[in-house]
Amino acid sequence: MENIDLDEIRELNILNKLAIALAKSLDLNTILDVALDETMRNLKVNNGGIYLHDSRTDKLTLQVQRNLTDDFIKAKSVVARGEGCTGTAFNTKEIFSGFGTPQKKFICLDAKSLMGIDCLAAAPIIFKNKVIGVLELFAPVDRKLKEHEIDLLTSICSQIGVAIANANSHQALKHALNNSRLLLEASETIVSSLKLNEILERLIYLTSELTHISRAAIWLYHPETHQLILSHNFENLLSGYELNLKPDGPFQRVIQEKKVLSIDDFTKSTGNFFELAKKFSIKSLLAIPINIHGNVLGIMTLDKPGISHSFSQEEIDMAKGIARQAAIAIENAKTFKAQQVIAETLQQSFMTLEKPKFPEIKIGVEYKSASVGALVGGDFYDFINLGESFGFVVGDVSGKGIEASTLTGIVKNTLRALIFEGLTLNEIMLKTNNLIISQIGKNQFVTLFFGLLDIKTGNLQYCNAGHPAALQYNAATKDVDHLVGGNPPIGIFADQEFKSRFTKLKPHDCLLIYTDGVIEARHDQKLYGEGRLERLFIKYINNSPQKIAGKIFADVDRFNRHLLVDDIALVVLGFKGET
Repeated sequence: MENIDLDEIRELNILNKLAIALAKSLDLNTILDVALDETMRNLKVNNGGIYLHDSRTDKLTLQVQRNLTDDFIKAKSVVARGEGCTGTAFNTKEIFSGFGTPQKKFICLDAKSLMGIDCLAAAPIIFKNKVIGVLELFAPVDRKLKEHEIDLLTSICSQIGVAIANANSHQALKHALNNSRLLLEASETIVSSLKLNEILERLIYLTSELTHISRAAIWLYHPETHQLILSHNFENLLSGYELNLKPDGPFQRVIQEKKVLSIDDFTKSTGNFFELAKKFSIKSLLAIPINIHGNVLGIMTLDKPGISHSFSQEEIDMAKGIARQAAIAIENAKTFKAQQVIAETLQQSFMTLEKPKFPEIKIGVEYKSASVGALVGGDFYDFINLGESFGFVVGDVSGKGIEASTLTGIVKNTLRALIFEGLTLNEIMLKTNNLIISQIGKNQFVTLFFGLLDIKTGNLQYCNAGHPAALQYNAATKDVDHLVGGNPPIGIFADQEFKSRFTKLKPHDCLLIYTDGVIEARHDQKLYGEGRLERLFIKYINNSPQKIAGKIFADVDRFNRHLLVDDIALVVLGFKGET
């Protein structure tokens, strides 16, 4: 029977228990705590610490410790390669002890002076033949490592190396996933809104999250004045702060060369920006050009207030990625603003500013284009004075922007021209439909409610072409009738015949015509709806038509929290009858 090595069995048992303990977590701090505590317990020592190698500084940094004095931690929290037992173990990849070979730089001598005890051993933590840290244990000078303890410590450090590598891989995966999430959020940000300041502030926040650099800003470049203007608040500088560029200044180089500029030390420089840097404790600066199609639109800056920092390639790459998103957002906002001005000008030119004045009729109107950040839509209304009668139109052109506004003008002017030719309402709709089809592209159409009212008799002929049903309040019965149409929108089918219908307005009756932006206004997932509109119409029926329109609009605006995503047009006609 072979002899049983009890020490070997004991060591295998220790290693097995350590492996189980280390496998319970992928958190690096937890792993280091468990590793140090278990090692000290099994080797029966009371003082120790684990250093990890920092690849950025190429130094060893104390990550976790037990019972080390404040003086020792202050003096030896960071150790260079080859310095003392820790640095020597790192360089040689072997367990090192300074007993019997005291040298001035050895950490063991410092341990004696700072803690009153000596270094028992410094053991390299190795993974795939690369030293990633050092485990150091301290004990009274008469405590010596035995041969089997050296073997045990070597095996323990191998296990710790694997656990640390697993934790680092897990953390790297989480970091990569988080960066992917933030970059996706940045991409989604630029298409979620056309409010430039809102987008840029969000991108600045995401930049800090991605790079872990606490302060970031975007400066917009104005070549006509040769200035950079701050796009949002920067500590106590308000958005709009102007920075004049100097020929030899750092920002001028970024704009001219369209290259990233990294400045590690501002303290030796002068000039207007360097005065600003001094005022706001900018020690180091990363400046990224925001450019698209070869044109510089601005500069993104990053720094850590009061801290000198050497920017890593990962930080630079992340910032460059966000700068590209910012360039797209700025370009989109500029294009949108130019188109919006044109579209709004066109749209306003199509609105009837003066309402017809008849003793028999009172008219109320409310119109509101979608909130800032949404494209101008194609809602419109018009009144046509025909002497003994008058025509009125409320319509909605599909689409947004210049195209919708242009089509609005075509529809409105066509209806006006044809009505003065003496055509019937059905003929007017047929000809308008065919003309529009010849002018528009696919997927464009127009819904409208077109009415001709005899102001003396109250007889109303109307055609509803795919438009929300108008509401007619009967003052005698206090009922509300829905004036539906049964016709498709204009622009769908060529040579489409449109059928008109008839109703009669009696004294004190009231008519409400509106676009779908009213009933499709949203509060979370809930629509405003026809029912709510009808109830409100009845509630305020005893008010003037203008007040009714105003009350309805205010209620819709409150319902969707003042964030209109579609235009709203409301026309209220109050029929007094012949006086």
